[in-house]
Amino acid sequence: MIWKDGETSLYTDLATNGVKKETQLAKPNNKTWIYADQITGGEFTGKATGDLLVRWKDGETTIYPGLSTRGVPAEITIQKPKSAWINATVVTAGAFTTNKIPNDVLVRWNTGRVALYPGVDASGVHKEVELAPAR
Repeated sequence: MIWKDGETSLYTDLATNGVKKETQLAKPNNKTWIYADQITGGEFTGKATGDLLVRWKDGETTIYPGLSTRGVPAEITIQKPKSAWINATVVTAGAFTTNKIPNDVLVRWNTGRVALYPGVDASGVHKEVELAPAR
């Protein structure tokens, strides 16, 4: 979770009976994380633990591979700053195709268009499948 002041938290051991444990990844008023706009988890790099995908306010989109409670790993850029992803309003990841690996990314754009990016990995976004046209 990214808080308004840039504090970023990882919650582990989520279950039906609630949130168990918070690990602070970035302190409040952090000079970097105040620019994070959206985060989502997925498996983009094949690491032992899930990866964090971050879309920054300037459109840059990065993956933090193998996120753990030990801190934030080095980032992998999959969209450069000032990319079209600056126009994304919602970004989420999951297993939306037949491969059953949560490395597919859904994006709703500011035009209302919805796109699927299957098989996102450390080398980037490979293709776009339009699911719903712009309004």
